[in-house]
Amino acid sequence: MVLDVNKLPRVTAKHDYESKVRRPWEGSPLAEKLDLLRAECARLKSDPRITDWEASLAGVDVETLLLTSDGGRLHQHLRAVFPSMVATASEGTETQTRTFGGHAFCRQGGLEVLDDFEFSGQAPRIGREALELLGAPDCPTGDLDLLLAADQMILQIHESIGHPLELDRILGDERNYAGTSFVTMDMFGTYQYGSKLLNVTCLLYTSPSPRD
Repeated sequence: MVLDVNKLPRVTAKHDYESKVRRPWEGSPLAEKLDLLRAECARLKSDPRITDWEASLAGVDVETLLLTSDGGRLHQHLRAVFPSMVATASEGTETQTRTFGGHAFCRQGGLEVLDDFEFSGQAPRIGREALELLGAPDCPTGDLDLLLAADQMILQIHESIGHPLELDRILGDERNYAGTSFVTMDMFGTYQYGSKLLNVTCLLYTSPSPRD
C-alpha cells in the first residue's frame, strides 16, 4: 500500500440513503415488460440493412449495510433501471452499430426512467442513425475542428480528465487494477490541462441531511 490507512483519522458516520422511486420495477408484470421490448424490437428493424437488433431492460436492487468496529453504520438501498437498444446496419463490407442506454446508463429510480428518457420513442431514431453511420464517409485526415455531442463530451471529460486526476492512480494504488496516470503530485496547481480555452470545474455538493 502506498498509503497507510491506519494512520488516518477515523470518522464515525451514521447515515441512511435510499433511491427515490416513483414506479417500482416490480409494479409492472413481466408480460408487460416483454410486450414493450417486442414492440421496440419491431421498430428497430426499419430497413433490410438492419441486420442485428435488440432491446432490453434490467432492474437493479442493491442493499448495503456497513458496520464498523467504532460504531459506524452506513445503510444504502440503491435501485436503478437500465434500458438498452442496439441496432447494427450492414452493407457490403461495412458494418455500423448505434446504441441507446446500456450498462453505462447512470440513473437511479424505477420504471419512470423509461418515461423520463422516452424509451418507447427511441427505436426509429436508433435505427435511422445506424443507417446514417453506415452511409457516412470516412473521417478525413488532418488537423480539424471537432464538434462533440453533449453525451460524448461527458464521456471524454470522464476518460481524459477524470481518471488521470484520481489520486489513487497518481499514487500508484490502482496500477494492478485500472492503470496509473501521467499526472504527478508536483503538477498540481501548475500544469495546464489542455488548451487555454478549456475550463473545467468540479462541483461538490454536501446535503445537510442524507435524505435530502
